[in-house]
Amino acid sequence: MSTEENKKVVNAFIDRLFQTRDLAVLDQTMPADVVAHPIPSGYPMGDRAGLRDSLQKLFAAFPDLRVSVRDLIAENDTVVVRGTIAGTQAGEYKGIPPMGKHFSVPTLQVMEVREGKIVELWFQHDSLSIVEQLGGRVSFP
Repeated sequence: MSTEENKKVVNAFIDRLFQTRDLAVLDQTMPADVVAHPIPSGYPMGDRAGLRDSLQKLFAAFPDLRVSVRDLIAENDTVVVRGTIAGTQAGEYKGIPPMGKHFSVPTLQVMEVREGKIVELWFQHDSLSIVEQLGGRVSFP
C-alpha cells in the first residue's frame, strides 16, 4: 500500500475509535496478535484483547475522550500521529475518584501498517500531567 493509503487507514482507525467509540474497528483494522507498546508502561495490553480492555477502561473513566490529529506523517509502512488527547473524568482513573475535571495533553503515536492492517503501535502521552490536571498527587520514593 502507498503511504497515503496507510495514512487513511490510521486516520480512519483514530476517527472511528475516538469519535464514535466503535471498538469493532480493532477487529477490522488489527490482527489478534497486534503488538501494542504503551509509553510509559503500566498499561498492560500487548495484543488486541489487551488493547480493547485498556480502551474500555479509559472510555469508562473519560466518556468524552478524544484524540485530535494535528499531523499524519508517513514513510513506507510507518505512520506517525501527532495530536492531542483530551477528556473529562467521569469515572475512576489511576485511583483518582471522578471529579469532572478536564485534561488535555499532547500525544504521539507510531503505527506500522501492512496490507491495510495496523500490526504494531507505540503511543505516548504525559500520564503525569493527566494525573496533575485531574487533581491527583504523584509521589516518588
